[in-house]
Order: sequence, then structure tokens, then C-alpha cells
Amino acid sequence: MRSISWGATRKGARNGEKSPATGAGAWKAAAELATDGPFVRGFEIYESLAPEALQEELPATTTLARKTADVKRAVRFLLQDARGNGCWDDSNYNFGGEDSLPNVYMAGTALAALALREWGDPAEVKTAVERAEKYMRDENSHPGSDSDEIVWAARVPAAVTSRK
Repeated sequence: MRSISWGATRKGARNGEKSPATGAGAWKAAAELATDGPFVRGFEIYESLAPEALQEELPATTTLARKTADVKRAVRFLLQDARGNGCWDDSNYNFGGEDSLPNVYMAGTALAALALREWGDPAEVKTAVERAEKYMRDENSHPGSDSDEIVWAARVPAAVTSRK
């Protein structure tokens, strides 16, 4: 579990004393600074939804047609959410303990790379997919002895690296 560092100084505090910031978005700002917030973790995005995404009625089916604009937006999101080392590590999943998270990150990275390869413009996604493949092949990305979620860490990346 990450700890949140509350950087705001309370008005009138003595000796540089720190206290939690107050205000409607203070908790979110503190979480972002601790790299545990919804924006840095990829659960919220900064851009507005397209007007057609806001519907008056609930859809009658769970299968909706893919529109070009939606696919482009999803690809853009995946490209923006990738980490510099080639992985996607925005998971809150922690049922197997923190030692299993590398396996979860491996699976998330593989799924993101598959989606980019399938739906993205090859010129736009080339670097991200190459970084993801390098991350998945790097022995340091694999947990040593943890076997929780191991099937995801082994099988899904294999599907990515074998599909070229």
C-alpha cells in the first residue's frame, strides 16, 4: 500500500508544520502526487466524452458497434497510459498480495499490446508495442517465486510475442 504525502501547509501553521490540504479536490491531488490517484492510474482521463457517448436511455444490448472515433480514442488512451518501461501497471487488483502484482502487470501489458497491434495505426503504435515486448521478455519484470496469477503472466504475453 502506498502512503499519501500531504504536501499542503496549513495556513498559520508554525515551524513548517504540514497538514492535509482541504477542499473538494484535495484528496485527489494528494493521491495523484503519491502516484495512486485516478488520473495517474488511468481510471479517469482529462478529456471530455463525445456528446454521442451521453445517452438518454440505457443501451438494449451489451454489444455496441465500434466507431472509428471510439477506436482512435481508445488507442490514444492506451498510448498515453503506457509507462516509460513499456508496461501498463494501472491495476488495483491485489487479491494475491503485492507480490503477485508483477504477474498482473504482465497480463495487462500483454492485453494492451494486443489491442494496440490489432486496432492501432502501425506507425503510431510501433514504439509502444516494441517497449511492451521488451518489458515482457525482461526477466526482471517477472516475479521470482510467486505463483499467483502465473497463468496470466505466462500465457498472455506468449500470445503477444508469437503474433507478428
